[in-house]
Amino acid sequence: MSQRLLSKANKRLYSLVLLKRAGVPLMDIKNFHCAIIRPVLEYCSPVFHHALPQYLSAEIERVQKRALSIMHPSYTYEANLPQFGLATLHKRRQELCDNQFKRISTTWHKLSYLRPPNHCSNRHLRKGHEYDLPQINTDRFKHSFIPAMCAKKFLKT
Repeated sequence: MSQRLLSKANKRLYSLVLLKRAGVPLMDIKNFHCAIIRPVLEYCSPVFHHALPQYLSAEIERVQKRALSIMHPSYTYEANLPQFGLATLHKRRQELCDNQFKRISTTWHKLSYLRPPNHCSNRHLRKGHEYDLPQINTDRFKHSFIPAMCAKKFLKT
């Protein structure tokens, strides 16, 4: 799955080269990147983000790094991000997960029944949990979306 995702995104990078050669303004090229390439890299990211190994996360980030180096080759990746108003893909995936979990946490959402019940305790512990988590026996389940988001200290805003 990940190789197809990376292959699909890498094929679309050539469009950035063609736009750059044609003299299209940088902000239009950035908008093209955000509309055509980045959605491929972020597709279903709340589902796989917590189970994504570090090396695959780095491979996905490398595609955006190449895209920004095509747009503005004289700057580093870290300097290009604020210039174009972009965030790293890891940070974007985390924000997408947080937003999705906030939506699921509302009572009107059709997936709200998947969220464990709120933790009720009269004691104030150092590591307080907001949700009563079920017993987790496997790492695969532990790194799935709902348990990973519930285990995280999630502050409602």
